[in-house]
Amino acid sequence: MFWQLEVINPGAGALLSAHGVDLEDAAYKLANTLPMIISVQLNTSASRAVLSATISDIINALGTVALPPLPPKQEWLKQRALLRPHAPQEAHGSMAPASTSPAKRGARPAKPAAARVPRGCPRLPEAYTPRVDLFETLVSKLTTASVSGGASKRSDGHPSLGSSNRVVARGMGGVGKTVLAAAVVRDTRVLSAFHKVGWISIGQKPIMLDLQRQLLQQLGGTVPSSGDEHDLLEVLEQVASGVRLLLVIDDPWSAEHEELLNCVDGNAGGVVLITTRIRNLVPNQAANEVELSVLTKDEAVTLLLAAGQVVLSPGQMPPPAACEAVELCGRLPLCVCIAGEEIRL
Repeated sequence: MFWQLEVINPGAGALLSAHGVDLEDAAYKLANTLPMIISVQLNTSASRAVLSATISDIINALGTVALPPLPPKQEWLKQRALLRPHAPQEAHGSMAPASTSPAKRGARPAKPAAARVPRGCPRLPEAYTPRVDLFETLVSKLTTASVSGGASKRSDGHPSLGSSNRVVARGMGGVGKTVLAAAVVRDTRVLSAFHKVGWISIGQKPIMLDLQRQLLQQLGGTVPSSGDEHDLLEVLEQVASGVRLLLVIDDPWSAEHEELLNCVDGNAGGVVLITTRIRNLVPNQAANEVELSVLTKDEAVTLLLAAGQVVLSPGQMPPPAACEAVELCGRLPLCVCIAGEEIRL
């Protein structure tokens, strides 16, 4: 929890420590209590009055609940270490010492700022439920591919479809590929690994020129007044040259879609993440493919209850009807979410 604090709010860790807060202990206690006791929805886009009322509800909830038992601390620390494969070797919650020396002439330039979530990236659903194993696998593959770099080129100078800087998330429609990708590109480890992130959603019958213009705008380039698809691809490649770019191509239905959008500079550490239902859309990518299947029964029930805003008491088992409903939905995340939303009505 607190290992991301310094990225989101630099200096916050040092301030908390100065006031006597043990960051590791605080992370241990908060991570094992808050998710279990707070079920109040917080819409950060709501008005100030609504946010104020919601925060009051949260405070009241904190004052009335019974705290769940904490797991053994050493077991929790081991689990956190597994979920943070790219973490530095400092102790959990520790902060790297800030440099107090002035900048020197000839010193290395400052590291570029972390990328931002692109405007085209869809919001996560209210009932988003992490699929930790898939999430961490995808994060690892993206950050590893970014470090390795070195994309090969086709004879026409464009990146090769078999390049090692492509990561594919594949699965049937409704299995959660887009939501998983949208969650991954929000992860601070991924954002810190790239200079820019671009997101383009395609579908069955895309107008490629429009999508290329959208991507060019996301990357800060100037959209030319004329030119065909290949002309715009060249412009995209010029804008992306030397940039460690993560490009998400969501739901392409043919290899040509990917070819006309893939402008990443693999030698600069650029990576393409492709979500698709089409098997072998990108050949020779077995090592860099993450296959999504339907949810487990427990995952599906958790998602159904979250989508329906049903909160179980500690130790309470899910109702049998919930288990039956997720099976009728084929344990597909999209269908389960729709069924859960029906519960609210």
